[in-house]
Amino acid sequence: MSNSFVDSFVRELPLSHGQERIWLHHQVTPAGALHARAAYNMVVAEQLSGPLDIPALRRALDEIVARHEILRTVFTTSAGRPVQRVRARGTAALEVLDLGQEPGTRVREVVEERANRVFDLTSGPLFRATLLRLAEREHVLCLVMHHIVGDAWSLSRVLLGELAALYAAFAAGLPSPLPPLTRQYGDYVRLRRAERIPGEQLAYWAKTLAGVPSLDMSADPPSRAVPRSTSGLVIHCSPGELHECVALLARRIRCTPFMLYMAAYAVLLSRYTGQQDFCVGTSVAGRAEEEFEPLIGMFVNTLALRADLSGDPPFLEFLRRVRRVALGGFAHAEVPYELVDAVLQEERGGKPLISTMFLFNGPPAPGLSFGGLETSPVISGLAPATFDLTLEVMRLQGHLRIMFTYDAEVVSRVAVKRMASHLERLLWSVIADPEARVSRLTMLPQWDFW
Repeated sequence: MSNSFVDSFVRELPLSHGQERIWLHHQVTPAGALHARAAYNMVVAEQLSGPLDIPALRRALDEIVARHEILRTVFTTSAGRPVQRVRARGTAALEVLDLGQEPGTRVREVVEERANRVFDLTSGPLFRATLLRLAEREHVLCLVMHHIVGDAWSLSRVLLGELAALYAAFAAGLPSPLPPLTRQYGDYVRLRRAERIPGEQLAYWAKTLAGVPSLDMSADPPSRAVPRSTSGLVIHCSPGELHECVALLARRIRCTPFMLYMAAYAVLLSRYTGQQDFCVGTSVAGRAEEEFEPLIGMFVNTLALRADLSGDPPFLEFLRRVRRVALGGFAHAEVPYELVDAVLQEERGGKPLISTMFLFNGPPAPGLSFGGLETSPVISGLAPATFDLTLEVMRLQGHLRIMFTYDAEVVSRVAVKRMASHLERLLWSVIADPEARVSRLTMLPQWDFW
């Protein structure tokens, strides 16, 4: 057990529905399948330029662990059921590594190694921090968190935001500027576990998703008795004008860019699989109550949105279907995905409800004010894919980033790179003629029709 943790516990709690799914994945994954066991690791790495006060950084990280019980939590069993136990105290145990004479060649290697290092859920800690020294005034801070104790909001907004504020204060010899937390993640779990999901909420999902086939991304899909162990990443950059045109069209037809991108992605998936009916997953923050916004924890929920391309509709008609499904899904987003999946499991015969995810993100938040240090994100390796295929579209300054994470046992890198190019061309086709039937939308290069 890490020296940064003590053995005394302050409380024992059940797991949230989302945590249970992740815990079960960990239990069925063979101990030797290291890549699969790291599938739920989340990583962020920031380069810090300027005179760094390492003691202030260490103190700031320790303060965050002290503030958030979930970062002092481990996962065991009691009476045959998984439970989470909160330790009374803990520290972040910042590891400092000097990368020597050629640091630039080793940063990505070390960050990827830290990102894929397996956590022990039973002993913790489930959050680790590594500081890489590149030069006297150049460092990279790598933070890795297991998804069972946090989500993207927790890592990129809460943890990094608090770290920047605390470091600036401690480096200046000031006390913490952060107000005390009035709630903890355990309070959220108890609240959700005590709630009774209205029957009509589950009935909505059961009716909406009844009979939907699984999306088959390969001719011979591998067995999921053994969790996926290899993954890949493809990043395709499109001109910023593409998003501007998408946003303009979305406003004109009274939908959101998210809906339009998702509709185009569904058309792409239909072309590749030959299917006209399937689900695409997406994520919602799951922080409806304002009091939970400043907390670290696993709040995110997954929605299964049905894509029905039957009848070869005009794209605008299909987009209206997507809009209706998305609005209905968001209106029923409080129902945990795990309950929806359980209700539909019998008719599915064990096949996954969701095998692909779609995420749309606006421009990233402005750079952190890190006590006078200049900060910039460092691209890091991703842990193994948790779905066959995940598409993330992000609007960045000057361009649109189309990023695919994929299970290399299901789809090849060559196919995914081709999909990224085809998606861009498909979007241009939609912009050129949104009234065209989905079968007539082209994936040929832009200059062939624009």
